[in-house]
Amino acid sequence: MKRSTIVRVLSAVTVCGPVGAAVLGLCAGGTAQAQTVVPTAFTYQGRLDFNAAPANGLFEMRFGVYAASTGGGELAGAQVSNVSVSNGLFNCVVDLGPQTGAAFNNGAGRWLQIDVRQQGATTWTVLPRQQLNASPYALRLEGLLRDAAGRWGIGGINTGADFTVRRSSTAAMVLDSGDTTAVEAAYRLADRGTVMWTIQKATDNDLEVYRSSSSTPAMVVSNATGNVGIGTAAPTSALQVNGRIKTNVLEILGGSDIAEPFDVAEAKDAAPGMLVSIDPENPGSLRLSSAAYDRTVAGVISGANGVNTGMVLRQEGHEVADGTHPVAMTGRVWAYADADAAGAIVPGDMLTTSDVPGHAMKAGDTVKSNGAVIGKAMTRLEKGRGLVLVLVNLQ
Repeated sequence: MKRSTIVRVLSAVTVCGPVGAAVLGLCAGGTAQAQTVVPTAFTYQGRLDFNAAPANGLFEMRFGVYAASTGGGELAGAQVSNVSVSNGLFNCVVDLGPQTGAAFNNGAGRWLQIDVRQQGATTWTVLPRQQLNASPYALRLEGLLRDAAGRWGIGGINTGADFTVRRSSTAAMVLDSGDTTAVEAAYRLADRGTVMWTIQKATDNDLEVYRSSSSTPAMVVSNATGNVGIGTAAPTSALQVNGRIKTNVLEILGGSDIAEPFDVAEAKDAAPGMLVSIDPENPGSLRLSSAAYDRTVAGVISGANGVNTGMVLRQEGHEVADGTHPVAMTGRVWAYADADAAGAIVPGDMLTTSDVPGHAMKAGDTVKSNGAVIGKAMTRLEKGRGLVLVLVNLQ
């Protein structure tokens, strides 16, 4: 077939796949089904003249996409055989396959080149390239907008970022692969093509944040508990940090004392509010105080009368730096006291241990109280035994 034998191909392109704004059109046929992958193929309709008359018979066609009206390399291409032409009219399905995305990835103009020959012939006739145009709705997909600065917005005009998703209610954007046997959804932050951070949902539904150089998550949010872990993949508290923390101000809202955990010899009798002393038989442990003016007094078991422990200092699992009872070393705690042992207790009185296990009394003997004072009373106890608010200050 000689070039002169083919007069023209008048065409219309109907697209059934997302091949970019340069060639998008209205898809012929039915609507897309849920969960169905949108195909890359599009339907090409045209008119072919052969020997100055409408063509008839079978033809082969090659379709190539180019970035300019002449010259340049082919960006994507496909060959279609057995194209049936009747009275010059034909239509065929053209599938550029995996090359589709790369060919139409930047919104730049594209040209379509068609080579044609009769079925079984050996010589191709190359037709002049034709520019691919968009249909109006393809330039504005539902909810997708692009402003004059090249910024994209879904759900409305972009207000500053390169890409914005806006939604008046419910979720603005969902990442979901639908695969429950693997990492389902990941969002990656890259620097010039190199992934620096990855935010992903793990198979157990935990949220994980990874640095590019590490296979261990830098931060984890547990789906089961809501706990947040930094430097640990299995946080057991609302916030667990494996490492050093620096801050200008630390405000504790849950309690009002600073405590250390100790094992207490009389564990079954030990209760919040009781005074404890150093246990000489067990290094690092305590016992209930049981003698007046005990210079081994160490503190008050924290948590009595609704005033909780504010801060706990411990080395978890260490035999002399861990335990089961938080003992207040400083701060405000309620402590058991005996007003009959050394007289009524009034605010400002220095308190020491008494002969009643775990109970304080007024420190009336200044000589004996040296080194045996647990702190100052902040409330009154006229007689008998009861709780006194104590400002713990060992001296």
